[in-house]
Amino acid sequence: MIRRMFCLLCAVLLFTAAVPVHAEESGGRYSYDFDLTFSLNAESFPAAMRSRASGYAALINRLGIKGNIAWSDITQSMELSAVLYYTDKPALSFPFRFYGTESWLFCTSPIMNNAVLFFNLVALMEYSVKVRNTLGLPLPYLAFLYPYTTKYAFSGIADAWQNTIGTFRKSGKVTVKQFEKLSDQWSREFKTNPNSQRWVAALVAGSKAPDAVEAEYAGLPDYYRYVTGGKALKVTVGSGSEVWTDSRGSVLFSRQAADDSLSLSLSLPGSANHYKPDFSFFRQDNGSSVSFSLTAAVYQEDKNLADLLSAGSVAAVSAEEEQNAYAEDDEEHGEYAEESEYVDYGETGDELYLPDLLFWLSVDGRDLPYEIPADSSFSLSATTLGAVYPNFTFQLRGNTKTDGSLTVSLLKPFSGDGEPVMILSCSGTVLPGELRDIPNYQAQTPDDSTSYNVFSFNEERLSDFTHNVLPYLLRNLFSFVAEAPTAACQSFLDDLTEAGVLDMLLH
Repeated sequence: MIRRMFCLLCAVLLFTAAVPVHAEESGGRYSYDFDLTFSLNAESFPAAMRSRASGYAALINRLGIKGNIAWSDITQSMELSAVLYYTDKPALSFPFRFYGTESWLFCTSPIMNNAVLFFNLVALMEYSVKVRNTLGLPLPYLAFLYPYTTKYAFSGIADAWQNTIGTFRKSGKVTVKQFEKLSDQWSREFKTNPNSQRWVAALVAGSKAPDAVEAEYAGLPDYYRYVTGGKALKVTVGSGSEVWTDSRGSVLFSRQAADDSLSLSLSLPGSANHYKPDFSFFRQDNGSSVSFSLTAAVYQEDKNLADLLSAGSVAAVSAEEEQNAYAEDDEEHGEYAEESEYVDYGETGDELYLPDLLFWLSVDGRDLPYEIPADSSFSLSATTLGAVYPNFTFQLRGNTKTDGSLTVSLLKPFSGDGEPVMILSCSGTVLPGELRDIPNYQAQTPDDSTSYNVFSFNEERLSDFTHNVLPYLLRNLFSFVAEAPTAACQSFLDDLTEAGVLDMLLH
């Protein structure tokens, strides 16, 4: 159940990225005013979770949020000032402010005596792993979704590629010596960089085939030596195109760009464990699609992967397998029943457990607006399958109007009658706001004496927080809870108890 809820939360977080908006621009500055309300459909949840979901729906369907979000390309910083309020009692509101950069995020609010909370996003993955190990919450899945987590963990690997291989602006070759040098640099990076090690460890721990994931990662440096076939790779650069081929003439990578389209394709040989990576990206007009797979080469030859993993086949496979597994508990909604949190297949005899499908991702967007306000009806869908990440499929559908109105809905793509079912919707207005200068928050080093590092509380700061901040926070939370439906409070307490958080706080 926890994994299901986290997958839903992951999808909800994509609301903010569903529409690539571009406000009225002035010197790389952007600003939007927004006023949004929400609607959660408890009936979309499986029967075992419906009662608890109904409690949350009673609260969420009464909430609204309004404010302004602004950012600057120049300072690479953002500010979000907003107010959470009850739609039937707008006077009962809870203001807050977030500001910072991709690596540092600050939060402050009158409801906590204007104290400043500091989130060191560099440590997000490390903190997420600790939470998972302590409370069993799969928080690393959220950390994986935050792009900076991956960017930070593998920045050294990216730098090694850039310094050794570089970017081709004209035709040339990549020599075997270059790949050997890159392989050595990557080997050192994998063994000495704790950030990339934590990233991979979190991925391994959440995988259904941890040995396979670990083996693929460990063999990556040597794999790139193998890709060359012991000979140089040829890079051909033309007008809007770039093609990499090996000594046999096989195309390993290609990029084709035109005024209204862009396509990328990567198809590499299988690894030592016979996993073949394939990646494709295509964008044209207002539509784009991304696909990535890491599957056994024999599996690709024996089965039509494209047909197997089409939307209809995914629905059929997921529904049939989960229906059979959970029919006794929930016959009507078996396809959405709770799944095992973690399965360690370990080793079979002397061989690793190597699933045919290690990872498969597909993302497809249609008619995404490039600016708001505008008349647009758009959709965004994504599917993950395999042993690495939880199997999950969702759709976002939305509409925008020139008057600034906006509606975005998170859908459960497959139901008993084949029609999508709304899980959560968000509606309201989003309009260009007043442009303003955003400070460079990256240059403002957090002060431990005036801010509280959420991911690293020591005993002294915890005592200070308990004395100077917690009383204000609890007082305001009580006013929020006093107005919240009883069913919502009960659902929240039930989840805290199930996760073990309540027991930890009471002891």
